[in-house]
Amino acid sequence: MNKQPNLITNWTIEKWGDAFVICGNIYNDTRNRFPDGTDIHTSRLREVDFVNGVAKTKNSTYNLETERSNL
Repeated sequence: MNKQPNLITNWTIEKWGDAFVICGNIYNDTRNRFPDGTDIHTSRLREVDFVNGVAKTKNSTYNLETERSNL
């Protein structure tokens, strides 16, 4: 498994109300909120860099598994 901090795998971007969030499985949570593999959703996305596989919310930065067929 990749050791990147705050790594989200099996992710999708979903629209919730007027916001977009990422849903997926988190690994290496730097705040120790979630055990590896936990299904999560982020808070409102502020920025997603698909080239570098990074998503940012107001208070968090996530690394996105980039081996995706939809990129």
